[in-house]
Amino acid sequence: MKIIRRLVCLSLVAVLLLSFPLTTFAASAAVPSVSEYIFDTLLSANGVDTTLTGVKSWLGSWTGYDDYLEQGKRGELGSYSQWLYNHQYNSENAEIKAKAREQVDEMTRWMNMDWSDVGGKDVALGTGILNGWVDGVKGTSADYATSIKGYLSTFSSYGSAALDYIKELAPVVENTDHWTKPSKYGKCIYHYSGKSGYLYQYYYYLPSWFGSSDVTVGFLDGYSSSSAKWTVRFKYLSNTAPSIGKIGGLNLYGHTVAYDSDTGAYKYYNDFDMTINSGANLTAENLKSFPIPIFQNEAAATSYLTSKAMENIMNQEVFGMPVVGVNQDAQTLEPKVVPTVITLPQTGELAAQLMDELSDAMDRIDELEAALKNAGFAIDWGADVVVPTVAPTDVPVEGEDTETKTTLASILTKVEAIPATIEAMLNNKLEPGDTDEDVENMKLPTSIADKFPFCIPFDVIYLVKAMNASSEVPRFELPFKIHYQNINYEHTFVVDMTEWDTAVKILRTMLDLLFIAGLISTTRELIRG
Repeated sequence: MKIIRRLVCLSLVAVLLLSFPLTTFAASAAVPSVSEYIFDTLLSANGVDTTLTGVKSWLGSWTGYDDYLEQGKRGELGSYSQWLYNHQYNSENAEIKAKAREQVDEMTRWMNMDWSDVGGKDVALGTGILNGWVDGVKGTSADYATSIKGYLSTFSSYGSAALDYIKELAPVVENTDHWTKPSKYGKCIYHYSGKSGYLYQYYYYLPSWFGSSDVTVGFLDGYSSSSAKWTVRFKYLSNTAPSIGKIGGLNLYGHTVAYDSDTGAYKYYNDFDMTINSGANLTAENLKSFPIPIFQNEAAATSYLTSKAMENIMNQEVFGMPVVGVNQDAQTLEPKVVPTVITLPQTGELAAQLMDELSDAMDRIDELEAALKNAGFAIDWGADVVVPTVAPTDVPVEGEDTETKTTLASILTKVEAIPATIEAMLNNKLEPGDTDEDVENMKLPTSIADKFPFCIPFDVIYLVKAMNASSEVPRFELPFKIHYQNINYEHTFVVDMTEWDTAVKILRTMLDLLFIAGLISTTRELIRG
């Protein structure tokens, strides 16, 4: 009976396979534009890895210089492009203004390139657009001030292993002179100054019932060309019982203090409501510095509150920049040679593949250098051997019993430094380079060094070197496709182990070290008999 059942099952499997043939297919990666590919490559050369969506939020897009100016006035450019715009129009240094304009012109040229026209060709990058270096010669302060690295250096996390590219916001200092705060006014979240006859100080407050874990966002709801101001309304997500998970509109409250522009004498104050329907009127500059995320529309704001999607955000620069990986060495080492051109791949599809390779090579400087060269940007740091450095990331916690809070990232940094440090130490001990006499004294006959147990130190070196090799995070794409009669189903199942990578690296390194220690200990006992 068992044999009959097995035969029936095999027959059914054969029928199903013949009736529903499975066709493998690969989901095509998003194809970057020419400007996005160039900008992503330059970010990688600065030790920053981001997604294609991240590249778009940093760079933005415009059709021509006039379009760039209009977006800049409204604060709608990508964060880096808006930063250049601000330098171009607000800098007190004429040289920096001119350099910012030069780089904007180059980027405008990128925007109008198409893969069918420039695929496989060299594209000029503009003087010092990467980090102030031009073909191995360091440029002027203007080159550095408006370069990509100049912008990245405005983030306190640049040069460290941190992935949180968020600028620190100054605490709001309230002015309570001549004023008693109404009971409905809660935490003050924003302050800015304005001048129109009098000098005005504006303060924005959350309602007093707003919980410390509740989340609020803003979204645009109109623009006035006469006042050059956006109308911003607000929504919130409740994380406080009994309304956890509720999303709704939010009233904010305002307080204005007027002073004489010449003497600074106090004149009057005014309180006002920013209701769900009226909102607040803010300039592009206000939007860029507002401490909560402001989205281009209500749908994007709701999407953030429901799924943390960071699409169509207006003040990405303040709220935080999307970064998925960093290379500290690329951020801190001074390059020997930086080219003034980039050789583009033949097609956008190949560009997408090269962007993935840059992302995969971010961990080690030699692999990143090779990937950049393959991507058409042959930068040279001149670093033959790179030993990982341990950045101080421990944060003291104030209190009666002071203790140290350590993140998993800082533990990983220190653990990853162990193999390279041991390898360098053993190499220096067993292959010293001080004098010829030292070398001869340390050498062992080949016949002895290859024999047990004298080979053990050398085996340890090989193991440590193997530990110091780069690894690739497992990621599997399992395509599934069914086309039969009226049934059409296609889906690619993705198994990505990225979120476990940090813990696995620590576990793998510690297990390898434990194995080495056990090998040495066991061998010693074996020799003793």
